[in-house]
Amino acid sequence: LEIEYGTYIGVIPLLFALWFFIASFRLKEKDSRLLFFRWAAILSFLLALGSLSPFRFVGFEPSLWIFSAPARWLLIATFSLSLFAGFGFDALFANIKVLQRILKFLVPVFVGIIIIGNIALYFLPSVVTHPKLVSMLASAQLSSISLLSLYTYIPLILLLSLPYMILHRNAKKIVLALTVLDLVIIAGTTTPTISWKAILEEPTSIGGLPHKVKNHQARIYSL
Repeated sequence: LEIEYGTYIGVIPLLFALWFFIASFRLKEKDSRLLFFRWAAILSFLLALGSLSPFRFVGFEPSLWIFSAPARWLLIATFSLSLFAGFGFDALFANIKVLQRILKFLVPVFVGIIIIGNIALYFLPSVVTHPKLVSMLASAQLSSISLLSLYTYIPLILLLSLPYMILHRNAKKIVLALTVLDLVIIAGTTTPTISWKAILEEPTSIGGLPHKVKNHQARIYSL
């Protein structure tokens, strides 16, 4: 769960983002911003797949093979999804009936995906032979997609309670508060522990810079 490998923006925001992402294709008035971030999300996600990217399979990847961690492209996908989550939040809370109808459909679907995913995690490793996929499945068996992980139950509880939460008069605030709680739990338990002293101290690499740079008489240019 290192930061460059995740598109996790919170379970509820991800639902809003996915709904609005799909709904944006059917909007009569085309917004150039939505078009830009839609393609930014799609392309960056495909590039982030690295050796499993469709660009690799067709032998076309414009110089991107030189990156040591293609998954860092997910930064762009995550940012785009965050915007779609905000648009979806506003649009759905403007029409609670539509939100209720969508949740009645989405919640069982997502719970079903989790159940099917866990069945797949149990059976697929004995069938799959591709080394990359085998490695991914082994990792997934210990991660938050597996029911063996406590993290899986956080989104499950949020999903199952969401249809009832939106009926409350402070529904927006409750949803936002739960999203913050969800993200804090993930951030607090997956972020590497670094002391404040290490963060605030001047890095040793600074000591090797030319005297003019340290005295603000010269600039460092980076490409």
